[in-house]
Amino acid sequence: MEIEKSTNTTVELSNEAKNEYLKSLMSKMYKILHLIEEESETGFSPIPFIEGRLTELNSANDMFHGRLVNIIIKLNAIKNNYGTMSFQDCKSQIFEIRKIITAIQKELR
Repeated sequence: MEIEKSTNTTVELSNEAKNEYLKSLMSKMYKILHLIEEESETGFSPIPFIEGRLTELNSANDMFHGRLVNIIIKLNAIKNNYGTMSFQDCKSQIFEIRKIITAIQKELR
């Protein structure tokens, strides 16, 4: 007896679950701003946290059918240019991410 393995395993989330994830994601984006602001006081780089969010977003992007790509790009820009990017530029990118998240949430309603 041979068991067939499915090669197409797609995880689908309800719109409610997607909205909850997006709310959580926005909180994490604001946390990045706090980590950047507090780095000189704490001595902890925000880069490991940003990298964790990028890993998470790469996985979640499949469940959002590729709609998180622009968020990944903007967050990756912060990570890659962190040493030379001003706080204001980082903040601008985070607020652009907020706009993207808000637009996706409106589409899910």
